[in-house]
Amino acid sequence: MKTILFLLLTIFSATGLFAQTNVQSIESLKNATVLISDIEARYGDALNADSQLAQFHGRESEFISSYHQLITDISAHLSSNGFIFDGDTRMFTRIYFNSDGTIDHFYYSSDQAGFSAEQEKTFDQILTPFLSDYNFSQTADKPFAQCSPVVYSSAK
Repeated sequence: MKTILFLLLTIFSATGLFAQTNVQSIESLKNATVLISDIEARYGDALNADSQLAQFHGRESEFISSYHQLITDISAHLSSNGFIFDGDTRMFTRIYFNSDGTIDHFYYSSDQAGFSAEQEKTFDQILTPFLSDYNFSQTADKPFAQCSPVVYSSAK
């Protein structure tokens, strides 16, 4: 009995340690078994015009600074791993964070970015391990999400 309990604890611990961030295009969610509304229900708004709904009310500037750093880090990581954008590339993103600042989901508009299927696959493969290890510098009492338009530029 102790052996079975030990094995179960080991399996569950290892699963938690190796959880990966879900990096996926918004367009691919149309075929997903999990609805975005189900994901959305588990996260509060990081920023919101209604201060009662904003988890970072009173800390907006710190959050925005950290969020800008995250986008900068993503851009640098993509560039250093050979992902080259075709000029300035605009895309919408929605990022879901755990309360401790780890990232659960990173969704982006591949159609808006003009990605081919191969570019989308490469983008996902480069970002998944990076975002799985990334620690956002802001934390909250509960999980939170933030969306934004982002413009990535090709390396000069």
